[in-house]
Amino acid sequence: MKGMALFIAISGIFVLELLMLSLKAVEINDVKELDNLEINSKVVVEGKVVNERILYLGSKLIVLDNGVEIICEDSESFKGKRIRVEGLIDEFNNKKQIGALRIEISN
Repeated sequence: MKGMALFIAISGIFVLELLMLSLKAVEINDVKELDNLEINSKVVVEGKVVNERILYLGSKLIVLDNGVEIICEDSESFKGKRIRVEGLIDEFNNKKQIGALRIEISN
C-alpha cells in the first residue's frame, strides 16, 4: 500500500513538471506589463543589466534597463551585458520580481 502511494505521488509530481514545462511564456517589455500578470506566470524579458547586487549566499538581484528586477542563483556577473531571462513571477514586499529559470547572454 505504501509503495502504491509513493508511486502515485511521484507520478503526480512528474505530470506537474511536464505541464509546467509546456506552458508558454509571456514576453514582457517593462515593469508595467509585469504588474498586470499573476504570480507564478511564466515570462520572458530582455534587457541590459544596469545593476546587480548579492542578496545572500549564492543569490543576487539583477536590475534591467527597463526596470524589471530578476532574482537568480548564478555566480557570473552580467553587469553591462544584454540578457534574455525566462522565469516565473514572484512577489516580495508588494513588488513583483522574476525568479530566473534560464538566463541567456544576447549579443
